[in-house]
Amino acid sequence: RSLSGEALLERLATAGIAGLGGAAFPTAVKLGLARSAGVDLLVLNGAECEPWICCDDALMRERAADVVLGAQVMLAACGADRCAIAVEDDKPQAVAALAEALAAAADARLGVISLPAVFPLGAEGPLVTAVTGREVPHDGLPPQVGVVCQNVGTAASVARLVQDGLPVVSRIVTVTGSGVRSPANVEVRLGTPITELIAACGGTTGGDRRLIAGGSLTGRALDDDAAPVTKGLNCVLVATPGDLS
Repeated sequence: RSLSGEALLERLATAGIAGLGGAAFPTAVKLGLARSAGVDLLVLNGAECEPWICCDDALMRERAADVVLGAQVMLAACGADRCAIAVEDDKPQAVAALAEALAAAADARLGVISLPAVFPLGAEGPLVTAVTGREVPHDGLPPQVGVVCQNVGTAASVARLVQDGLPVVSRIVTVTGSGVRSPANVEVRLGTPITELIAACGGTTGGDRRLIAGGSLTGRALDDDAAPVTKGLNCVLVATPGDLS
C-alpha cells in the first residue's frame, strides 16, 4: 500500500506476472501503457465465453478474495479510478463469491457486472463495449478509450505475489473433452508436460481424439502431449470427433 505506481509496476515485471487469459502479455507493460494513457477504468475479464473452458469460473468461485485484492493492486499500478469485474450470467456461483469478497473488502471503487453468455464477449473489444458502451477503434487498444483489461487469473496471481511473495510458478488449467476420463480444473506448475495433466484426470478414453490447447473455437492443435504448460495455457481439450462435429 505504501509503494508508488511505478514501484508496483517494477515488482510485477520482476515477478513475471503476465496475462493468464491466453495472451500472456506482460502485465506491467500493459498497466504501464494504461497509466501513461490516463485510463479511468480497469476491467477484469471473467467472461470466459468459449465452450469447454472453465478455469476462470473455478478460480472466481474458490479464490474470489484474491481476485479482489489483485484488482486493488492493479488499480494502484495503473492509476485507474475504478474497476469492473465482468462475469457472464451463466456463472452465478462466481458472481455470488465475488459479491461476498467485495462486501468484505468494502472498496467502493470495485463492482461486479453480469453480462449475457455470448461468444465472443471475452475478447477485449466486445467486452469493453459491453461494459462501458465505448468502442475500441479498429486496430486500436482499450487505453485509447480510457480502459485497460486484465484477466481475473492475472489478478489472482498479483494477489499471490503481494501475500506470499510468489512469482508466477503455476496456473489453473481446464482439462476436458469426451476423450478424457475425469474432466477437471487442475492447478499445475508451469513446465509440467500436458501428459501429466491428462493422467491426473484419469487418462484418455481411447479411440480417435485430437489434442487442442485452448478451446474448440480459438484453440490450436497440438502434435503430442509432451508440450509443457505455459502461462497462456488455460485449457487442454481432449476432443473426440463428436466433440468437434
